[in-house]
Amino acid sequence: MELLTYWKILRKRLLLIVLLILVAEFGAVYYVVSRVPLYSTTTTMIITPSAMGSLLSYQVNLTLGPLANTYIQYMGTRSFGEMVAARMPVEISSAEVLRSIQAEFVRDTQIFRITATHRNPEVAQMLANTTAQMLIDANTERQLSQQEARLAAQRSPEALARQKQMNDLIAVLQDELNYYDDQIRTLDNEIRNLEQGPQSVETTQRTLELRDRILQYRTERIGVLTSLAETQNALSSAFEEPSSDVDTIVVVDPALLPVVARQRDFLQPMVAALVAALALGFGLAWLLEYLDYTVKTPEELDELFGMPTQGAIAGVGGGNGDQGRGLALVTATDPRSPVAEAFRALRTSVRMAGVDGPVHSLMVTSAGPGEGKTFVASNLAVVFAQEGRRTILVDLDLRKPQVGARFGLRREPGFSNLVVDRELAVEHCLQATAIPHLLVIAAGTIPPHPSELLGSVRAGEVIEQIKALADMVIFDTAPAATVTDALLVVPHMDGALQVVDAGSTRRDLALRCKALLERAGARLLGPVLNRVEAGDLGYYANYYSYGGYYHEEAEEAKGGFWRGRGGRRAAPVRESALPAAPQPARPAVASRMAGAREKGGRVSDGG
Repeated sequence: MELLTYWKILRKRLLLIVLLILVAEFGAVYYVVSRVPLYSTTTTMIITPSAMGSLLSYQVNLTLGPLANTYIQYMGTRSFGEMVAARMPVEISSAEVLRSIQAEFVRDTQIFRITATHRNPEVAQMLANTTAQMLIDANTERQLSQQEARLAAQRSPEALARQKQMNDLIAVLQDELNYYDDQIRTLDNEIRNLEQGPQSVETTQRTLELRDRILQYRTERIGVLTSLAETQNALSSAFEEPSSDVDTIVVVDPALLPVVARQRDFLQPMVAALVAALALGFGLAWLLEYLDYTVKTPEELDELFGMPTQGAIAGVGGGNGDQGRGLALVTATDPRSPVAEAFRALRTSVRMAGVDGPVHSLMVTSAGPGEGKTFVASNLAVVFAQEGRRTILVDLDLRKPQVGARFGLRREPGFSNLVVDRELAVEHCLQATAIPHLLVIAAGTIPPHPSELLGSVRAGEVIEQIKALADMVIFDTAPAATVTDALLVVPHMDGALQVVDAGSTRRDLALRCKALLERAGARLLGPVLNRVEAGDLGYYANYYSYGGYYHEEAEEAKGGFWRGRGGRRAAPVRESALPAAPQPARPAVASRMAGAREKGGRVSDGG
């Protein structure tokens, strides 16, 4: 997924993310403000390790660190909390004690601090001082008990027997050491006497033998001496008198009664709330995007249909399914607008689709109601008529007809009347509009069974008669995936456009409609994406950017883009600004069309 796609997802759900952030931040502020104020106070102590005078400065630091950390860990145990709670003059649980106290060792010093935090300042003071005294008492009691246990172990019968054995062993080793010393001394004297007397080969040989024996005795003496030293050290460490030095803790600054509550910490909760809101917002944005089974961009529609999208129409007027009734005929009321330019681009796409075969009759349908098929069919008919081509717009949606109302025309007589009444001529059902070269055939009387009517042979004959009267005939049909009406007229059409409502039509429903049209033999020119968000236009955005520039330039040239000195933008021309269309189906129109057919000329509707 590209970065642009991620950005579009975030921008689409930006309101949700901002709302979550605001809720989270207000919640964090409320949490901090609603909490009971807390009071803190500190007891300061000095730790002095045993035999500190015999230690060097760096040795003191090495000893104090592990000792202080031991005290900190000990103060976090359940047994210590229970002892402090039992000594407190007020009722308090051991769990609350452990939550309320905090120990800190100041590095490279002998300072040790105990801080107590509680909603009651008096309890905080008592808790800090009681904890400090409890630590001192527990430390002293622990060391004294260790000394007493060591003395008791030294005075036990087993220890005394072991001491006697070790003393006997020392005596034996000492006697053996004395023996080797005597032997070495005797041999040294003998060697000295031999060296002072007459020298011979025998005396030299004897001297060498004596020296070898001295070397052997000295080696054995070293082994005895090592055993003697180890035995003496073991006896000394096991039975020496316990040292009177102990690790001491002294209070130098007892805790005072706090009079000012701790400052409320807004930063940490608000940062945590912001991070949580962003994570939740991004997660929800991706989840909603994943669960959104609709098409929103032309690129997605291309991939879904496996064919190019013929047109992308931006939302007009913010209306409902009618795309804002006041702007339903935007190509007529505002022909220089970007949306009108998009319909002209759609007209070009339809014309270019005629390379494989001319497109003189075009059906416009959709998967379901409310997707804007009537809006697309009406405006596409207008742009074809504006090109100077004889155009007829036929309302084949016999269940919910809307074409006549869009142009302010009567619904009867119309297509259904032509099918039922064979004596009624097509020319008598043609209604002129305010747009030159554009005629409309309304739906007519709504039949009880539209499918049977549209599937009849007579309906096909009427469609062929209408097609013979114009250069382009556009049929607004019923939704193809909802009812079978549109599929019944497919054989009479040169092409079909399927309107897909961006962000509304489900992918599976759009594909089902496409499959139904293709199964019926329709020549599907491609889909038209309707009501596209401005940020989702994709490669169609160029039509809107250039069309918007062209529209503004034209408005400025006319002096209608800005109004007055205040710089207020003029309201767009709405459908009500169109000249009223002639309502009756005039015989003159029919006669002119018949004459035009005979002469091969074009029909003028008098508009």
